Amino acid sequence: KGDKIPQTIIVSSNDGTKFKVLKVTSDLPFIHVSPTLGEKHNIVKIYATVNKISPAGRCSGRIDIYTDGPDQGVFHVPVNGVIQR
Repeated sequence: KGDKIPQTIIVSSNDGTKFKVLKVTSDLPFIHVSPTLGEKHNIVKIYATVNKISPAGRCSGRIDIYTDGPDQGVFHVPVNGVIQR
């Protein structure tokens, strides 16, 4: 609890179309995500912090990455884990 869990998620276009990441959210209320965008806007490094008052036990949810891309506006990344006391 209260630890940062850095993860790197790479989002890129198959055909080279340029796009920007607009926001990143989590559907788990006790996980806070803050993205850092790469220079070319196709690399997102996400820092996830588990709230100190989060419930102990298994959790599953997702992180959503919203883009201005014409083909896929949002990417859903599954999150699974165990929160220890």
